[in-house]
Amino acid sequence: MSNIWGIRAYKKISQDRMKEARRAVRSYPYRLGYDNLNIPFVSYSQRMDNKSHFDSGTTGSVFYKPYAPPEPPLVLMGLQEARIAGRKNPISLDDIITLDLEAAPILHEHKVYLALKYLLDSPDFSLSTYEHQGDALLAPPLPIHQLPHGREHITKQSVLGTVHIDESTYEGTDKLVTEWFRQLGLYSEGERKHTGMNKVLPWIGDQLTVERLRGLANYRGEDRNGYDRMDYMLVNFGWFHFEMLVGHSLHKQYFGTTAGRGLRYAFGVLGRTGLQTTQVKGSFYHHLREGLAHVAEAHFRACWKKHTGVTNLADLRTKSPQELRTLAEDLICKFASTDALEDHDDLLETDQDDYFRNATMFQRDVLPYFALQNAIRSGDVGLLEKLLPHFFFRFCGTSNNKYAIEILELLQGLHREWPENVRYVIIQCSMLSELN
Repeated sequence: MSNIWGIRAYKKISQDRMKEARRAVRSYPYRLGYDNLNIPFVSYSQRMDNKSHFDSGTTGSVFYKPYAPPEPPLVLMGLQEARIAGRKNPISLDDIITLDLEAAPILHEHKVYLALKYLLDSPDFSLSTYEHQGDALLAPPLPIHQLPHGREHITKQSVLGTVHIDESTYEGTDKLVTEWFRQLGLYSEGERKHTGMNKVLPWIGDQLTVERLRGLANYRGEDRNGYDRMDYMLVNFGWFHFEMLVGHSLHKQYFGTTAGRGLRYAFGVLGRTGLQTTQVKGSFYHHLREGLAHVAEAHFRACWKKHTGVTNLADLRTKSPQELRTLAEDLICKFASTDALEDHDDLLETDQDDYFRNATMFQRDVLPYFALQNAIRSGDVGLLEKLLPHFFFRFCGTSNNKYAIEILELLQGLHREWPENVRYVIIQCSMLSELN
């Protein structure tokens, strides 16, 4: 098998996949997404005209569901009218506080379940031999709005051609939008006219991608036609990047020092290296996610022992499911809530315990992070929406202003600017699965 044969085979596969993508965008509703690509070019025999260097490009994809039932049609005129009306009534801080208060009882149920799960999953408790293991009180909360699954909801992905264009600039973003339409065969004058007058296309990406797309649309807001103004564009961030940012935020807040009892000390005890500085590349987030899970597990199992007065969690097997759930609710109130922090701060200064306070704050803040993971894993987009106000306030407090703005844009769309059919499409493309 020669190198030329391999190149020709890859080229033929690429051409066939591009033809499939072009057929798909004419047959099914689709979503577009892209992200930057960083490639190190290494030269092992360097010359003046042949040096090792690092270069940036972009790769894009089209996502579609070939077996899905028809979606509610997206009408550009209806979206424009709703946007005009919504922008006259922007969502306010009071509205977000109200949404947060409405979501609080639901989030509390998920926190109680997570605390209970730390007990049930412990080897000492041995859930598999527990008399009431199948009791409904030990089950996770019912999903608020779970995405449907099955063969008809399988998502297919067609990868577009990688291009040597940097997405970090507005000029590069403008070139990329044109490039993706050209690759999909949607750049003829007739296609551009149809797109600008009739289509609504969801675009998905990380914070940089959606910020550049939204900024470019604002910059071109006074152009002559709907295509140039990018009226068709409906942008939304990806939830995996969102989850990564929450994990990085927890790392930044609770990492601490070698002399303290923060994450740095815990990671040292666990023998986890390479977690001193947050990174986007490589396996850093995978290790951070596991590290946070193990630290939280240890914290809450220690809380169970402290709260119940037992020396071994196996002693709690004599409790009924109702008793265990009541203990879990009390545990959240005393060891993982704002009320617990305020009660501690009301104590005399001589009675206060900084280690207890920091641990209580960590336990309070880490539970919504795991609720977010569970929502993404189970496809519960209703829970994701309920978590938005909480993370909006967290990002504002930790100076993650860019993602605070993204949450604000999403809340504005969900509650002010998007008609019901657009809300449906945005919710459907929140998460995609290639499996049944």
